[in-house]
Amino acid sequence: MKAEDTFLPPSKRAALRMIQRACVLTGRERSLRQQIREVNLVTRWRIDDWDLEWTAIVDRGSFHFERRPARRPNVILSWSSAADFFGHREGSSEGLETTLEGTPDARRVAERVLRVFLEMLRRVIEYPYDEDGQRLA
Repeated sequence: MKAEDTFLPPSKRAALRMIQRACVLTGRERSLRQQIREVNLVTRWRIDDWDLEWTAIVDRGSFHFERRPARRPNVILSWSSAADFFGHREGSSEGLETTLEGTPDARRVAERVLRVFLEMLRRVIEYPYDEDGQRLA
């Protein structure tokens, strides 16, 4: 990955707004909703170098974002750096420096969610505006 290919938001607040927007779009993805319609899963996501954590909850077909980290997640997804997290552009988890901790079944669901989330994050990075036209970053 080239240095110019890495996008980093100007602040942690902007990063969380972009992540939250990508989570909203992930929750609207019809194909994912069909795949997770019978799943209950709590995931904690973290970016270590920014000391940034949040929770994403899969609840029978819906996907929710929370700013606070979950106390007892089923899966923990972590990245060592923000550059690894935001630098990924292809929309798949292949080649990412991502660590997934949890049971095999929970990790399998989390990988599906992660693939869709990364695609939505790529779209948010390309067009960093919310539904009201407000700039996210």
